[in-house]
Amino acid sequence: MSRLNIPLSTSSGTRRHRRVLWIVLAWLAFVLVSVILTNVWFNRDTLSGYAPDNSTATVHLYLSKQTWTKLLADFGNLPLITDRSLTVRDLASYKPSEISIFILENNTSAVAIRTGEDNLPKEILNSYGINLQKLGRNRWLLSSQPLPFSIKGRTSWSLGSIWPGTLGKIQISDFSGFIRGEKNGYSVSIPKTKITGQKLPNLPDNTVMAAASQPGTNLAISSLTNQIDQLLEPLDSVQSEDLVKKLQENGGLVLLTEKTDGTEGSDFLIETKLDSTVLSQILQISAAFKNTTTEKMAMPDGSTAEEMIVDPTQVKFASVWLGGEEAKSAETVTGQILTLDREDTDIITSSQPLLEAYLLKKTEKNQPSCGSKNNLIYLKPKLINQSFFGDHNFVPSPTLLKIALRFEEITLDDHKINLCY
Repeated sequence: MSRLNIPLSTSSGTRRHRRVLWIVLAWLAFVLVSVILTNVWFNRDTLSGYAPDNSTATVHLYLSKQTWTKLLADFGNLPLITDRSLTVRDLASYKPSEISIFILENNTSAVAIRTGEDNLPKEILNSYGINLQKLGRNRWLLSSQPLPFSIKGRTSWSLGSIWPGTLGKIQISDFSGFIRGEKNGYSVSIPKTKITGQKLPNLPDNTVMAAASQPGTNLAISSLTNQIDQLLEPLDSVQSEDLVKKLQENGGLVLLTEKTDGTEGSDFLIETKLDSTVLSQILQISAAFKNTTTEKMAMPDGSTAEEMIVDPTQVKFASVWLGGEEAKSAETVTGQILTLDREDTDIITSSQPLLEAYLLKKTEKNQPSCGSKNNLIYLKPKLINQSFFGDHNFVPSPTLLKIALRFEEITLDDHKINLCY
């Protein structure tokens, strides 16, 4: 019986299959590149270059169906222009293909849109008291008053808009990051931070804000908020440069909470590595102003005057035992101050209940409800608003804080800002 010599493949057949494969791959690549370029084109930024001269922050939005759905659900009734009733929902009816929101130095806001002139209800805008400036073809700036601007750039492009869930981009000074929609809110990408010191531990439930300073960073306590000095009144009499310097050199934690006794204001807790001398000086000088003495002294013109004498060496500390550790306590002009000298770190606080709650929380497993285990900053916007911008405070609430009030918690970890419902 003779064998059949039937070739299973030929060189020409193999070349044909390869050619078909390359054609398919080339077609897929063409489709992919076309989709990317189309996305980049429709999400190009032609407005941010028209930012008013005194702008401090710009938010540019990519107006897809997904973006509108989330924006209207979360911010539909939010006024976009300071002291004017124009909301996000109103703006959506003007059929804009592009939106940029500007936060200005004087704590006001304005908005630029790209839309046809026929879509703008000029009479309604005028009745709202909204000033309309033409920036270019189909580009308009809406504000409470005319704003000076110089064109800083033309159209900008970004590949970041191609990623699913990306809603826009925010620019603050030299920082920029992409805004993404998340299941529990939003996130803003930031350059990745190398964590060389402590991260935020579990925090007491009444925390207003907290920040973990990394060693070698330039942390000023007052940078957390313009009003934080009010919370550190017990230390106002202390030359606290040493304390801030140690926070910058060694890293540490700054924690602010609601008062546990129900009174207005907040308590603070600072944890860093200090030497015992600095810790004692802080406590002694703060307490010395509580128990001053006066002496009469003769003046050159024959009159007498009273001299206030502050003597830190006369301060007597009280001991408070917490879980086997001895904390020192003293009364100051504005309340109690406690210090705890530990082997690896030191703590200074204005509240014994806060110190007890903090030491207890630190032993629990860290499972933050917002952000990640690498959280470095924690903010509770509603409590911040009550503490610093409430009915008895005449400082105007910042525009960005009004936006932040839509969220329960805000955190910053090693690679993004998290805004959580």
